[in-house]
Amino acid sequence: MNKIELPKEFRTEWLTALRSGLYKQGKNLLVDDNGKYCCLGVACLVAQVNLLDMVGWGFPDEIFNKQHYDIPEVLDNNHYQNFAPTLVMLNDGSNLLRDNVEMLERYGITELKGQELRAGYRIQLNFEEIADLIEQITVGV
Repeated sequence: MNKIELPKEFRTEWLTALRSGLYKQGKNLLVDDNGKYCCLGVACLVAQVNLLDMVGWGFPDEIFNKQHYDIPEVLDNNHYQNFAPTLVMLNDGSNLLRDNVEMLERYGITELKGQELRAGYRIQLNFEEIADLIEQITVGV
């Protein structure tokens, strides 16, 4: 299967930011009141989204309706092969849905952290692990 395409510069900067150790990892929101980010929140920072526009939102496409930012459409909650929702489930350690498992299997990923992928299983990845996954299933164009 072809890899998910991301703008090359954005992809590089997002992977670097996730691996930098500069951002505390949070859950459920792009950024919470304590300054903790979900992996998509870090993506929004890379896209230069105003921090105040991110607070309280769960997915970048919720910001699309408020402002015009250069966030790749692949990060839209309702877009491309369930990519963004799967990253969020892994960021938050939520129960994986069948769609999340199927998306990962399309790219040859059948286990993470030594655990087989199955709907209903919880697997939480840190930012470094999420960056590794993004690197594995995406390509910069």
